Amino acid sequence: MNHRKEIHYSRIARPLTAASIVAAIALLTACGPNAEKENASDKSAQQQPVKKENVELVFASDSGWTVEAFNERFGDTMRKKFPDYKIKYIPTGAGTSLPELVAAGQQIDVFWGAASTTIGRMKEFKLELDMNELNKKHGVNVSAIDKATMDSIRTLSDENKLYALPLISNTGALYYNKLLFDKFGVSYPQDGMNWDQVLEVAKKLKRVDGGTTYYGIGYVYANHMISSSIALPHVDQKTNKATIVSDERWKIVFDKILQMRETADKKKIYTNEFLKEQNTGMLDALANLFQNTDMSAINWDMVTYPIYKESANKGPQPIPTLFGITSTSKFKDEAMEVLKHMLTEEVQLAYSERAIIPVVLNDKIINAFGTKSSISGKNLKSIIKNGFSPMSWKSPLESKISPIYSRATDDYVDGKGDLNTIMRNAETEINKLLSEETKK
Repeated sequence: MNHRKEIHYSRIARPLTAASIVAAIALLTACGPNAEKENASDKSAQQQPVKKENVELVFASDSGWTVEAFNERFGDTMRKKFPDYKIKYIPTGAGTSLPELVAAGQQIDVFWGAASTTIGRMKEFKLELDMNELNKKHGVNVSAIDKATMDSIRTLSDENKLYALPLISNTGALYYNKLLFDKFGVSYPQDGMNWDQVLEVAKKLKRVDGGTTYYGIGYVYANHMISSSIALPHVDQKTNKATIVSDERWKIVFDKILQMRETADKKKIYTNEFLKEQNTGMLDALANLFQNTDMSAINWDMVTYPIYKESANKGPQPIPTLFGITSTSKFKDEAMEVLKHMLTEEVQLAYSERAIIPVVLNDKIINAFGTKSSISGKNLKSIIKNGFSPMSWKSPLESKISPIYSRATDDYVDGKGDLNTIMRNAETEINKLLSEETKK
């Protein structure tokens, strides 16, 4: 608001009367302290913080989670602590994929999902935000988070930056069908076994009995590799080239996968087959399988995820669910306060009690794991018993590259060529993909 007025004088000087002097003083006063107060008032009004009832935090993900699942795991807890905030979740679907949301100018305050894809997707659409300063500003105790998990997230981010925080995690687990072990008099798997020991058990279960064929173990390539203690990256972070030929450890992995598949007559046995057919002894799966799937029809239990004896690591890799505040968010501070609350001991303890893997792993939280789970009588603590190994680095193109590796293992198992040729062909395909993407 501008109160300045010009005082015009005629070219012929006029004598100053008392009245004119008073008028001039009054006019000048309009530009003085009172005007400054009014201007300050206007400026203050413009800088008023956003009212809480006007805060809408939009969470988006391409993870495939439903609104109900998001609310049960995250949203309801957030709303309870911040009742004045509107917490909105946009699941991926027709018209709501990340590219479509960005193209439509949809506000996204937090993008979240699996560690293998979240940061890469944010960078792809220029949504990444270095959250280090926000962490400091809001006093987020990052040092309380599992070190292997945090080190891995920093590696996935650009140098010295942090593009996301983990709220919960997942990992691998070895499930087994107790009925089959009892039926054939085979000892149950034990915590702390390595893959060679597990494969020996699996071979004992593979047989034909009463006209039914029984198998040793089922697995899914992607689950196996993101949990594996050997922690092999598909792509070298420095060279941006496939590691399938250059890293000799891939031959160890391919050999283990071949042996697993041979205990199942080279069939791919996944969760549905394991639960419905009930003719497979063990399943290499994600640890949270029992939380997302009805397993009541089978007499199951679980043990620690097997390690590669060739690996120095003794625990599986964590598979954290990452939440990244976006560079375009209008409510960065509010979003950070919400994430900070989800990392408090109160919330992390509640997760642990339900056998949801927390990312804050102090003694109190670890000891509470599974104590209030709806699943009883199972070896749930085996999930976090051995701690975690650092995650392998993930390329921004991980979702396109992992299937090429998976297909290469299929070709090897099915005898479609010698291993060296299969690996070289996969390397060529992956490096071409990486080169083309770099040129875009």
